[in-house]
Amino acid sequence: MAGNPAIRSARVLAAVDQSTTRIITVDKTTLPAGASVDKNTGNISVAVTAGVITGITRNGVAFVNAGQFALTGGTLKMNTSTIEEPAA
Repeated sequence: MAGNPAIRSARVLAAVDQSTTRIITVDKTTLPAGASVDKNTGNISVAVTAGVITGITRNGVAFVNAGQFALTGGTLKMNTSTIEEPAA
């Protein structure tokens, strides 16, 4: 029993770093004319004539808009930090 105690001390070997930053790359050459990219957030704004977002698809499959996209004052805003990279 002395060689195998019921309770062993533990030492943390690794921890999740909560201060990491997500790197966002936007290819401006593929954006429509007049689109802008916020240099601090990476968010993309595009002037549109639509008045409401009726649906969003990713790789042809509909998904719920959970803040990734917003439409205000004739501008579509894409919150790039909340957009997941599509599966290959």
